[in-house]
Amino acid sequence: LVLTGWLGCSGIQRIPGPTPPESVLPPSQARAHYLRGTLMAAKGDLDAAEAALERARVFDPTSPQILMALAQVALTRGDTTQARSRMADAAHIAPDNPEPWLAYGRLELAFGDAQLGRSALQRSLKLNGPWEARAGLIADALRRKQPSPLLDEWASLKVTDPIELRRRADL
Repeated sequence: LVLTGWLGCSGIQRIPGPTPPESVLPPSQARAHYLRGTLMAAKGDLDAAEAALERARVFDPTSPQILMALAQVALTRGDTTQARSRMADAAHIAPDNPEPWLAYGRLELAFGDAQLGRSALQRSLKLNGPWEARAGLIADALRRKQPSPLLDEWASLKVTDPIELRRRADL
């Protein structure tokens, strides 16, 4: 602010200043762009989806969900290298969140480095990740015709939950 006049202060003028960086703007902006991006991806408009998701990253550069959505767009386009890179970034941005590690592990097992994929799934599992991390590791061991202590442990548990029984049947 600049005060005009010495004692009389006849008026106050604002000095134009720099606009705040967009990363300190309300997180609702990031959420709005993220939702628009996921909607555009679902509609098949990958260019609009990518643009909206990139805009969301401007508002929240530390969101693993935004990077995971960008990875999905890249994968839909067939760019597995870009998808793997984005997913790795998402996992490393949120090292204590099991979801990006699960997605990264699945992507690496399917399209990249199988050892890296197993390592990411194990990390998800250590972080109390969803059952899919355990199932992914078991399925990978079965594909490789390797013994899996996880499978033995999982099979030995007494289960009455119908959802868990269905998960086991699907494996």
